[in-house]
Amino acid sequence: MAQLGAADTRFWLQLGLAALVIGTVLIVLWRMSRVVLTLVALGIVAYVAYTWCYERSEPAFMSPVVDRIVPYLPEIGGAAARQPAAAPLPLRDNPPPPEALAPVPAVSFPQQQPPPPARRRD
Repeated sequence: MAQLGAADTRFWLQLGLAALVIGTVLIVLWRMSRVVLTLVALGIVAYVAYTWCYERSEPAFMSPVVDRIVPYLPEIGGAAARQPAAAPLPLRDNPPPPEALAPVPAVSFPQQQPPPPARRRD
């Protein structure tokens, strides 16, 4: 108990603030619609699962499950990590001179005719 009293006051302020925030969040979740709560929880679980599959940062006990899901989701290396590297395209040794390239003709659009004047009804 003597060690608890010797703790810094900043620690106790942070602990009290954390307890207040956690209590407020729990009260808000308790009063929230169950449908909204389910959708939020599903979104959080999906985000964590996607991050585990993308970065392969899952805990060791989840590796068998993630190994089955990974082929259907993107990874950090993308498709290049799963496929052998393709040979680079050869570069042209003699590119054409700039004057050999044809200039791009200017495009002109026909002028629109103004609409006919509206007839007055008396």
